[in-house]
Amino acid sequence: MMENDSELAACMARVALGDRQAFKRLFDTTSPRLFALALKQTRNRALAEDIVQDTFVGVWQHAASYRADRAPVMAWLSRMVRNRVIDRWRAEPPQDADSEERLAELAASDALEPLPTLSSKEEAARLNGCLEHLTAGQRQSVVLAYFHGQSHQEIARTLAAPIGTVKSWLRRALDHLKDCVGAL
Repeated sequence: MMENDSELAACMARVALGDRQAFKRLFDTTSPRLFALALKQTRNRALAEDIVQDTFVGVWQHAASYRADRAPVMAWLSRMVRNRVIDRWRAEPPQDADSEERLAELAASDALEPLPTLSSKEEAARLNGCLEHLTAGQRQSVVLAYFHGQSHQEIARTLAAPIGTVKSWLRRALDHLKDCVGAL
């Protein structure tokens, strides 16, 4: 089993070259966590299974587009799952009472799961505590950049903010996080 993101990134590079064994290993390692994420978001086991399957079809087809310098593998995969959940809900809205609220929360979510590359729960808790001290714009910018791999331009579009403002939010947030967290 792969334990850190560098191993996942190396596996992803092999998948990009068409290595079926690497794909199987990536699937075996990450699919339980991705399924849990899809199930949490959809609350529908069959739909969550379909989303994970669609996600891995996308991984096989687009593994070469993964860039390790932009996002950890689990963040990239989680974003693919999230996007597929949103796409499914838009195509076929769920019929339960709180589905619209869940979709709005998911689409605008700035909630964090602990980083997959953090080595302990204490480090993840410390990072989450530091993120709570940021403004909403700073926190959302950090989440979109480092947890979802978005560029400055993509963040600006997502948050409907000028690119200069986004860059400023990120710079100030990173300065704060350096002071608050220190070296992880």
